[in-house]
Amino acid sequence: MTLQSIFSTHSIPILEQAMHFSNIRHKAIANNIANVETPGYKAVDASKKDFLEVLKRSINESKGYDTRQIIFRDHGSAEFTGQKPDYAFIERKNEGGILRHDDNNVDIDQEMTEMVKNRGLHNVSAQALSNQFQMLRSAIGGRVL
Repeated sequence: MTLQSIFSTHSIPILEQAMHFSNIRHKAIANNIANVETPGYKAVDASKKDFLEVLKRSINESKGYDTRQIIFRDHGSAEFTGQKPDYAFIERKNEGGILRHDDNNVDIDQEMTEMVKNRGLHNVSAQALSNQFQMLRSAIGGRVL
């Protein structure tokens, strides 16, 4: 088993994608919070549906799956091009019923809730990835911790 195959199969690429998604989503949420008072600004989010599709594919192809970096663009639809799945930010629908005169649909309470949920995804993924590397270190060192 080569070093490349260790890092491109099993759970490491899946956890890497989850951390990457949570990082991109954090940027979108932070941008929404920063623009809470900007007239006409529409809240954006990373597409969870598209991310789950990539995650499903990576799990189904985990034996020999070649890690692909997720790239998020400001506009456009999700598509797979070449070696890299390509994603777009999507406008978040106003689920809270907030109506503002300046046509801005950012609900600060919703954004803070989404940020906390996103932080949970990041923390769980980071801890699981850390555990994977700890097991790899133990295997290389030839001892069990």
